[in-house]
Amino acid sequence: MTEVLKENLNKNLNKTVSNQYAYQIIDKNNKNLTDITDTTDVIRQVADIESLVQSEDSWTQAVIAELLADKFNHLSVAITAHTSSQLKNTNQQKVVAYCLYNIVFEQAEILRIGTCPNYQRQGIAKGLLSQTLQDIKGQGTEGVLLEVRADNDAAIALYQQLGFKQIHRRIGYYQVPNDASHVNSHQNKLSQPVDALIMQCIF
Repeated sequence: MTEVLKENLNKNLNKTVSNQYAYQIIDKNNKNLTDITDTTDVIRQVADIESLVQSEDSWTQAVIAELLADKFNHLSVAITAHTSSQLKNTNQQKVVAYCLYNIVFEQAEILRIGTCPNYQRQGIAKGLLSQTLQDIKGQGTEGVLLEVRADNDAAIALYQQLGFKQIHRRIGYYQVPNDASHVNSHQNKLSQPVDALIMQCIF
């Protein structure tokens, strides 16, 4: 990892602790020192989750590190609360969810969001995205965009709960079935492409 990236990650982070998880927002405008001492390991864990939840198009550790070297790109993570108080011990840093996003002038975009499969359906993504949106809004941003598969009902419901509304539909954008574990099934081989929904949250 470059020294520039280490400085960007290590100098800029806000933390909000819930009963179970610490939501940590990397913010390059915040000059407070972060509790996370090994940002390389954090990015590695994010890449590991990516490989599980985005199996057909996952971003590698190198890709994520390069992305975060750009001042417009940011990362927020959810870390298990029982380890967050021990973050100086890098072996105890357990990233369970992440959100990659960028902010350019008054507009932000969610690039990636994912939760480790063993920690899904616990409200972690909602808590992390909610905290991330608060951080984005606090930087004077007018709104946030994201893209989601039209067949991802759970994600769409979550985004709607947080104030997102559909503003556009890309017909037949996704070619890969949503359930990658059944990608070899005859049914999914013959399945039709899935639309992409563009959703927006205006502050």
